[in-house]
Amino acid sequence: MRIKEDFKKSGYFWLPSSPDKKFPGTLSISDGGIIDLEIIELFESIDSDNLDGESGFSDVLNWYPAFRNRFKRIVGRLETGEVTLDDCEPNGGYQSFRTGFSKSLLRVDRAFTGVKYDKDEIPRFKILIFSVDGINDWMGINFDHSNPPDPNYPRVYQRSPISFQHPEPVSFNLPNGMELSITFNQESSGSMSPREDRITQRTYFELVSQDARELDDFISIVEKIINFLCFAMGNIVCFDSMEASSKNPPPFRLSREDRGYNEIGLLPINIFYSSQFYSKDKRGIGFDSLFKFEQIKNDAERVICNWIDAYEQTDPAFNLYFLAKMGAQPSLEATFLTLATGLEAYHRRTSDEKQMDETEFDELVENLIEQCPDERKKWLRDRLRHGNEVSLRRRITRLIEPFKDLFGNNKKRKKLINGIVNTRNDLTHPDSKPEDVEDLRVLCQKMEALFQLHLLQLIGFSQEDINSIVDHQLIWKLQL
Repeated sequence: MRIKEDFKKSGYFWLPSSPDKKFPGTLSISDGGIIDLEIIELFESIDSDNLDGESGFSDVLNWYPAFRNRFKRIVGRLETGEVTLDDCEPNGGYQSFRTGFSKSLLRVDRAFTGVKYDKDEIPRFKILIFSVDGINDWMGINFDHSNPPDPNYPRVYQRSPISFQHPEPVSFNLPNGMELSITFNQESSGSMSPREDRITQRTYFELVSQDARELDDFISIVEKIINFLCFAMGNIVCFDSMEASSKNPPPFRLSREDRGYNEIGLLPINIFYSSQFYSKDKRGIGFDSLFKFEQIKNDAERVICNWIDAYEQTDPAFNLYFLAKMGAQPSLEATFLTLATGLEAYHRRTSDEKQMDETEFDELVENLIEQCPDERKKWLRDRLRHGNEVSLRRRITRLIEPFKDLFGNNKKRKKLINGIVNTRNDLTHPDSKPEDVEDLRVLCQKMEALFQLHLLQLIGFSQEDINSIVDHQLIWKLQL
């Protein structure tokens, strides 16, 4: 999660089961969705039901030994309103100073500002709204504006107030029964100068459920949508705001006042947490961008639904692809191994190919084990457990097959396959010598392109559309 401005608020905090024992502290939320709570002094008594650990404690003297426990929930009141903090664990432990001053430091998994939940209350919502880095550029949909003259002013002093009409929302039905809308809002920032005025368009995603659902149901979809945008934009992008409510508010394009947020259940609850993938740099659309909304707008619902379905079926492969794209690995070798493992996992999840018929293999295994000495049977069975899996060489060959013309002639394809397989073997055997760095970089680029081609095909891009993307975005990788 991207935090544009560090959040640091003072307040009082307490356990839901002990509302009469409040302690001063500071809640900080920094870029990346990192949430820290610093509480002055110590909790004097803590009900063991509020802990994830087994031990409870009753006074200051035995508080420190049990500080290894996680607190399921802490609530509080900040200078800006109520807050609920879930899954809090020690982060630096307990600090005591000679002056008698003491404080406890906790790392928080999720924070809900604007609401105070009870001890066992499960947050449920009907709507969740979030925005993402670079989404305006990717959508490519702009508001219509004009500058009509103001008849109340003489021509020499003519003022031209800016008027605009926001784009209409774009809505899709998702496989899990939710509705996804892409909505637009404009913010006008006044200026002290009569020569300047500014209107900024903001684009938001709005997830709506007819029935109230737990936050994890929404986050599961949110992260898949964000990863879809990462894939499309060619960069790791992050969401930079998230708010929810327990009722369906009026359209998001209205102001907060017009949307009725003063009504019970419509108060916006801002949500903070550390998302699955995060990049410190705000990248947005870049050189590696594959496609924009304009290219899928007539079939966007099917493409997005295909992505969500495919992600759930091939989750490990998708995660490895994005892990490689993040550029967070300590070395180029680690990036290569991540991509190789990801391609292997993708083929395993999308193909049931085996070395031989399953029945024939099972019979062969039983015959071998039957003839094996008793003391070696377990060892042999473990060794043969995955013996019917196809090799990495065959998996890479099968993955290249649908796009073989894009990877050159037979000689070039064979060289690529050998390079991937041999390098993987070299890097996983410490006594081998890996390929030189430049060859490794080329292999990574081609493996990433292979991954992208299959993901495009998986979410429903036609061969014609894929060829167009290759010509404009992927050709430089394939020709290395």
